[in-house]
Amino acid sequence: GTHKIALGVYNLVFRLLQMNNNSWASDIATFSSGLFPFFQYCGCQVKEEFLELIITHYLPLGNQLIPCLPALVTAILPGLDEQDEKVQKSVEHLLCGLCDAVGTKFFFSAMWISI
Repeated sequence: GTHKIALGVYNLVFRLLQMNNNSWASDIATFSSGLFPFFQYCGCQVKEEFLELIITHYLPLGNQLIPCLPALVTAILPGLDEQDEKVQKSVEHLLCGLCDAVGTKFFFSAMWISI
């Protein structure tokens, strides 16, 4: 229950920042440092919510996501090794979305840094 509540708070904060500040991407590193390590410790159902939160709030940032891209890729890559096929597919979908959002050059650089 605690992980779901934490994700709900992050979702609310991100929505408020987006409504009140068009350049909220400058604050993304502050929130990411607490959010990215969250993925490896939560259950499968919460992982799906985590991935949706990233898709909803991070992907639209496009190139503004580049500074925190290596940390994001490092955080979600273990999801490809999950037992739950739905989580695996969601991680794969998110990785493809990240590649499209930032470009292959930056995406694969982040992958190599992560590996």
